[in-house]
Amino acid sequence: MNCRDICIDSRKAREGSLFFCIRGVRDDGHVHAREAYEAGCRDFCAEHDIALPGDARVTLCPDTRAALAEKAAEFFGYPAKSLITVGITGTKGKTGTAACISAILEHSGVKCGTIGTLGIRFCGNRYQTENTTPDAVTLNRALSLMVKSGVKAVAVEVSSQSLKEERVNGIEFDAGVFTNFSPDHVSAFEHADIDEYKSCKAKLFSRCRVGFFNADDAEYGYFVNNARCTALSYGTKENCAYRACGVDFYRNGESLYSGFDFVSPGGDATHIVTPVPGYAGIYNALCACSVCSFLGAGPVALAQGAYEARAEGRFELYRAGPAYVMIDYAHNEISVRNLFDAVSHYGFARKIAVFGCGGERSRARRISMGKTVAENADLCVITEDNPRGECLEDINSDIISGMKNAGCESICINDRREAILYALGEARENDIVLLMGKGHERYMEKNGRKLPFCEADIINEFKESLRDS
Repeated sequence: MNCRDICIDSRKAREGSLFFCIRGVRDDGHVHAREAYEAGCRDFCAEHDIALPGDARVTLCPDTRAALAEKAAEFFGYPAKSLITVGITGTKGKTGTAACISAILEHSGVKCGTIGTLGIRFCGNRYQTENTTPDAVTLNRALSLMVKSGVKAVAVEVSSQSLKEERVNGIEFDAGVFTNFSPDHVSAFEHADIDEYKSCKAKLFSRCRVGFFNADDAEYGYFVNNARCTALSYGTKENCAYRACGVDFYRNGESLYSGFDFVSPGGDATHIVTPVPGYAGIYNALCACSVCSFLGAGPVALAQGAYEARAEGRFELYRAGPAYVMIDYAHNEISVRNLFDAVSHYGFARKIAVFGCGGERSRARRISMGKTVAENADLCVITEDNPRGECLEDINSDIISGMKNAGCESICINDRREAILYALGEARENDIVLLMGKGHERYMEKNGRKLPFCEADIINEFKESLRDS
């Protein structure tokens, strides 16, 4: 087989392509094999017989996803073997931890790339991806480009869905990271139940050499006990291999900071300050410092990298008139709790929440998120957040059902732009407006279309209106 390209999208097939028939939730690549053939493709990998002309060469295998990942790694020359690879899994904190690891390693003189929710980033290059962990072809192509560009390390967000779908097969990570675990991603489009969700995340620790586990998390024992690698702990407990002591939170001008003393296994302490507020900032930086210290980063690189690390759309703080505004990707119960906890340490007056929930996702998430926001906010503005193909009124009805008996003032404004402007208009001195769910996203997904949408632009629009008034 003279394979010149690997393809999973029939629209991108061409002569010399090897087409993998991948079964998805909404579509099945076996159905599109004929389209790939008509585009010039003659080599196929499938899970069952497919009706193609006689000159087509079809290889059958029990799992085309697993076969795709192995073939992609081989096709691109196993690029992960030429990099220091850190795989990060957990319900929350993957993006912030990846950004912090990258910043610390860069300060150590190690060129580092990241792959995750914010896309593929290295050496000033940025490429958007559809998923937190891209398909195996995109992933290995990106790793290959990094190697050719002189990158020496990469931090990869490894989602539970990617582990379920075997996207990282063919890669053995030098280090694996467990940030935390909470119920999420259980729906017809994601995981069948919470046990599957958890067991899929645990798969990462059968394909890494050493694992770093958050000992403060309730599921620490499960992940350590199911790991097939050397296990190291980090946290605030006395017996952790890597520890945070003397945690502190403070405001400096219009910025929020978290600080702690990072204590490594040798007993040496380095003071760390991060611009990410609350305990989310503490754990992201602690985890990153633990991994990077193990990889050889010194105290100066740890402190400088943690201080400069920021992840787009995570705890982004703005000033708009008398109040503060924070953009964050919080889109489920645990991330909402983390957000309210983060801002609770800095003496804000009222907390005004603007939020919705995604369509074609777990209904349970909507109910629990509505309940959590209503219990913590002084004013709730319920709106849209990627309704996709689902009726927005049905989504918001689920949210409202979770808010019963919370006693929080609330209003429903379907148009998110109008909802944000309303919340900003209601804010008073030292209030904070929390824009939840969109984070780094620059679109609103409705009825199969991604429409341009940027919350930072709306904040600037509001500030302009104040100057003109």
